[in-house]
Amino acid sequence: MAIRRWCEARGAVLVIDAEQGYRFDRCKHCGEPTGKGTTRIIRGFPDLVVFWPSPRPVWWIECKRHDGRQTEHQKAFQRRCEEAGQVYLLARSVDDVMEFEARSRAA
Repeated sequence: MAIRRWCEARGAVLVIDAEQGYRFDRCKHCGEPTGKGTTRIIRGFPDLVVFWPSPRPVWWIECKRHDGRQTEHQKAFQRRCEEAGQVYLLARSVDDVMEFEARSRAA
């Protein structure tokens, strides 16, 4: 994933990829993956959690395709992050993450 590689190249201490804990549901008749699945964490948990060297905050990143939409669980997780003063990004490409970093450094 380009966003993960970009964060690591920019000095992230740890990048947790929630997709590594992804479990595909299987058809009960043939055993093939259905294309649906769940994370082993909680509903709405973002795709990436990026830990930066102090004093930079942790970034919670939900990755979506250009036409993808957040689920209600993802929106609720985003609200909880924002209420706690955490950085939550909805990223459709590595460009979104790069733009966020540039804006936050300029502030």
